[in-house]
Amino acid sequence: MISGKMTTEFLIENKYLYKIKNIDKIKTPRLLIFRDRVQNNLSCMKKYLEEISPNSGYKHLFPHVKTNKSSAIIKMMLDAGISSFKCTLNEVEMLVNCGAQNVFISYPLLKNDAVYVSELTKKFPETNFQIQIGSLEHYNILREISDEKHSNWSYYLDIDVGMHRTGIAPENVFNLFQQIEKNKYFNFL
Repeated sequence: MISGKMTTEFLIENKYLYKIKNIDKIKTPRLLIFRDRVQNNLSCMKKYLEEISPNSGYKHLFPHVKTNKSSAIIKMMLDAGISSFKCTLNEVEMLVNCGAQNVFISYPLLKNDAVYVSELTKKFPETNFQIQIGSLEHYNILREISDEKHSNWSYYLDIDVGMHRTGIAPENVFNLFQQIEKNKYFNFL
């Protein structure tokens, strides 16, 4: 305690000491953001990306926001120059409200989810929404929504790379792709 006020200290990597004053006034649970650590991580990531692809900045980076679920961190990433993000349905609106340009929804959309995303694409036309398709059944759900709502889909194909968790078997990818490409509402990325 410092002069009657509670203080908590955090020591990170035996180098960085952070003191939180008046911790008793902070409602919990709370996410603590050590701004300099986030900035340092962003700088390191940019350096790594520049070594791989000079002058590319964050062009090849799609950070997943399902862990932080924080508009403050998203705004820090946007300010640093990151414009593309990966998310679940739970984070889509947070991303578009922060001003994300590219939003990749990394889980298959079932019918109600597809309707919801279809509505978001019309509500936020300046945002490039991207989805994945990993099966013929999934494509049929999206096709039905497209027919009803005239929704366009920018998509990637989700290919099972051997873990058998999600995606289409590699030997079936081309057949699925050929079926999807016949539909004017679908744009392969």
